[in-house]
Amino acid sequence: MSRRLVSVASGGIQGRQVLIEEMGVEPGPELRQAQEAILRLDPALARPVKAAPRMPRQLP
Repeated sequence: MSRRLVSVASGGIQGRQVLIEEMGVEPGPELRQAQEAILRLDPALARPVKAAPRMPRQLP
């Protein structure tokens, strides 16, 4: 597992603990499904990366 994936997974676990312990609520199905999709590297989560708009080298 890559460091980034481990970081995301641990962040999701910590976020869930905060919701339960500090706010007294269980994460909803959408949040659980999103976390599961991240952990299984679901290709549907990938978005095409847009190039940044080109900036002129010199202002008019």
